[in-house]
Amino acid sequence: MHLLHDLYLQTRASSLSLALHPMEYVYRFARGLRIDLWHVSGEERYSHLPVSMLCAGPIQMRAYLKRLIFAGSLRERHLGKAWSWNIRSVAKKAHLHHSMTAVYAEKPAFQAKAAKGCFLIPTWVSGEIHLPLDPQVLQSRSVKSDLKRLRENRLEFEITREPIRFEKFYREMHVPYIKEIRGAAAYIEPYNRLKRLLRDCELLLVRKDGEEISGAIIVRKGASCRLWLLGVRDGDRNHLKSGAVVALYYLALDYLTHCGCRVADVGWSRPFLKDGPLRYKQKLGMRITKSSGKAIALKVDSFDAATRSFLRNNPFLRETEAGLSAAVFLDEGPVLTEADMKGLNKEYLHPGIMGISVFRSPNSAASEERPAPKSLARELEVHSGPG
Repeated sequence: MHLLHDLYLQTRASSLSLALHPMEYVYRFARGLRIDLWHVSGEERYSHLPVSMLCAGPIQMRAYLKRLIFAGSLRERHLGKAWSWNIRSVAKKAHLHHSMTAVYAEKPAFQAKAAKGCFLIPTWVSGEIHLPLDPQVLQSRSVKSDLKRLRENRLEFEITREPIRFEKFYREMHVPYIKEIRGAAAYIEPYNRLKRLLRDCELLLVRKDGEEISGAIIVRKGASCRLWLLGVRDGDRNHLKSGAVVALYYLALDYLTHCGCRVADVGWSRPFLKDGPLRYKQKLGMRITKSSGKAIALKVDSFDAATRSFLRNNPFLRETEAGLSAAVFLDEGPVLTEADMKGLNKEYLHPGIMGISVFRSPNSAASEERPAPKSLARELEVHSGPG
């Protein structure tokens, strides 16, 4: 009851209370605490060892975690509806072992989940790129390679505001592209909801040999702009290989620079630090500016070999009181040197990330908490387990 009372006090003070009575927010929140619970088991993607997870949340969240954690065939068992605080009891009664628990959480529940030893992984993070692109970015080997590929493929672009072409882009590029890259985890906004927002939009279309192969809807109001929706014709991976999406970023950012924009919002990305779109945007100098008000509360229940493999191969961003922090997991081994930590900083400490926490397996010989070298103390903490 304390949680519901706290939510009641929050909504009384909120401007949103002008729209609904505060107790209506309490009711909706309480209703959301009773969620579908699933037990998912199979082979972990990297180790091919058995791993299992309790998962409570929307279908898109479950689908995303399944693609991230598991390889090959899965076994799924629906355990029915459960209160968020009663998940472990439901699993225990069903005599189910699980290595991890993942529960969908909204902002009011963040502190309670963190207090229970959960990692709060935002469902999405968003960022901005300052324009024109930093000269250091343009001089990097990877960016030079991208630009060379665009020239070799002779990719061109055009800008249009024709309504019929927006609809064609949505149907032939955006929808198939999102389905291809996200599978069952895809959420696609219905076109009728998008139409009313197109008044301030432009459509950038990329052509190769006269054929339109990709596109992006750009929202532009004065000096502010946003890359909103991307698409590739028919979701064709051959177009991806020829640079269809790479071209969208470079051509759009160059176009926006010439339009006088100084900062471009490049949209939402998944918070796992090896995720392709996130890494690509960071390569272009993106600063993470915000996270979604929703998170996956991840609880590690067993540090078995499969779970350690998943964590080691999937560093992620997590919500902390100070802001977004990178969580990196290492196997047992010698004490980290200052050179090791500088390497982690270079790999993971991108603009907008407040720090890095390095976690050792509790079974490791180096599991005790160790302080970072003084020269890196502001950027990096070292921990021995979740908490």
